[in-house]
Amino acid sequence: MLFISDLHKSYDSLEEMRSIEWLLGVLDEFSPDYLISAGDNGEGMTPEDFHEITRRAKLIMVYGNHENFAVARMNSIPDGHIVRAGGIKVSGINGLIGSGRREYYTSPEKLMRLIGKLRGIDIFVSHQPPYLPEAYPGMTMDEGSIRMLEFIREVKPRLHLYGHMTGGCYSFHGPHLRVDSSARFRCFATIEEGEVAIYDRDGLVERLRAW
Repeated sequence: MLFISDLHKSYDSLEEMRSIEWLLGVLDEFSPDYLISAGDNGEGMTPEDFHEITRRAKLIMVYGNHENFAVARMNSIPDGHIVRAGGIKVSGINGLIGSGRREYYTSPEKLMRLIGKLRGIDIFVSHQPPYLPEAYPGMTMDEGSIRMLEFIREVKPRLHLYGHMTGGCYSFHGPHLRVDSSARFRCFATIEEGEVAIYDRDGLVERLRAW
């Protein structure tokens, strides 16, 4: 499996426009069976981009708050849907957790209703980060981050993959893992038999044991 988040393909800079070119190169090099995305693929994503991705790997994706939503929704898993990736069970929830009316909000109630169904899942994917002040000292304690932290504590996945936050190439506070695949960092992770390898544009950064 290969994990990315916050690719942010946009037309704001040449480097951001080349985000898919970079990702396809990574997929060609590593040849993963599955690509997991925690969202914020970017407003510049096209159907052709997703076609090229899915030619190379099976896609397990949740959308974030910066998307071409018409395309992203068609390529995202339904909230709480379980994908069996070999011997690993993967699920997730889309958007950010909140009570407002924005198109990327998913209600806290919907998240918490999934606890019973997903308890003990191997990998849970969300764009919404949990409340982790030890990782992000300036992080706001809002409803979404608190509910996600509560959810993960109840569900107890082996690994929680999330996005949205900035603050370097990656953060790992077991079981919570974030990578920043944007033009600024170009980081991603591979996951195999419980071992996580973090890469940036220069190569291997660190190996971690998730389970």
